[in-house]
Amino acid sequence: MGILRARKAFWGTVAGVPALTPGDGMWLVGVVDPDLGQDIGAVAAHAAQLVADGADLVDVDLSAAAQEGEPPDVTRMARLLRRLDTERIPVAVTTTSADVVVAAVDAGARVVFDPSGGVVDQFMPRIVAAAGVSYVLGQSVVRPRALRPTTPGEFRELALLRLEAFVAQGGDRQCIILDSGIGQLVRGGQEWPIFDHLRRLEAIGYEVFVDASRTALFADFPLDSLSARESADETASGMCVLAACANAWGLQINNVSRAAALVGHDATRSRRGLDARAHRP
Repeated sequence: MGILRARKAFWGTVAGVPALTPGDGMWLVGVVDPDLGQDIGAVAAHAAQLVADGADLVDVDLSAAAQEGEPPDVTRMARLLRRLDTERIPVAVTTTSADVVVAAVDAGARVVFDPSGGVVDQFMPRIVAAAGVSYVLGQSVVRPRALRPTTPGEFRELALLRLEAFVAQGGDRQCIILDSGIGQLVRGGQEWPIFDHLRRLEAIGYEVFVDASRTALFADFPLDSLSARESADETASGMCVLAACANAWGLQINNVSRAAALVGHDATRSRRGLDARAHRP
């Protein structure tokens, strides 16, 4: 049993509910567009629909604004997270900023997704450790295309280096979940070894997260038509099945209801563990 799966089992028991075990399946993660310029109620309604569709966790992704050089409005973000928390919607936040993490955790975030794996903000490892939240350590720091990993072996080597650097900077091993980097590998033409890649990552001793969203899998391709989006969802569905078979910790996907149906997901049981409020899924 991996470190984070043991954590999930513990977290399930502290509230007197059945513990989550590997047989209970992976968690499904839906994602909302956190355009904080729009009505927060509309964002909250979208999040509620994702939960109704089967999501265990809703990710408020702030990374797009950061990539465009626009700092997030932390006050409005906190209002949104508190609104979702009040509605008992389990929330994660995607950010590379330790300051955002502090505000997000205070507002109810349970999980932090950091695409950079702590590279962008040197304070991230210690802040996450102090907050006690689960941390998905990504590998997507901006680098020249020629230097990006394109094979499972290269990605695993990079993941190990990033993991040890994160711990050396004060990060807590007990909080870490490894991002599988499937989006990068698929764009590198490595679709079929994905199952073996996931198993090898899990063998390191950490839980593994799979991002099968359109943004991750098709960042280099325009999805400007209905047929293109449907084709993208077909590919994501295949990744969903592979992730479930590989016993991944969690999967992020656009079509949550389809993913839930494919893997026979029972989100209601998983969310009872989240209600323990221990900030550790």
